[in-house]
Amino acid sequence: MLLFLGKRSWWGCGKHVPSIMDSVPDGQRCVCQPRISRNKQEYPPMAKQADWLVRNAAAAVLWTRGMRVRWSAEGVVEEPLEEPKK
Repeated sequence: MLLFLGKRSWWGCGKHVPSIMDSVPDGQRCVCQPRISRNKQEYPPMAKQADWLVRNAAAAVLWTRGMRVRWSAEGVVEEPLEEPKK
């Protein structure tokens, strides 16, 4: 969970947003748009920036699994590493 401009949001793959954000009172949540929907609940969008260590750690873990990372408003999108073109 990230604290940004005094409000809380999330950053990451987006799969675990409810388990992170459900414990945060509505008044402490980021009010940015567009909202995302998980399990018929509305949540703040992914924070624009995460700590550099968090981003690099996520990218490194995915790389070891043969995946790469693309960041979107819905979260971190995992994509397979492409085979080099011959």
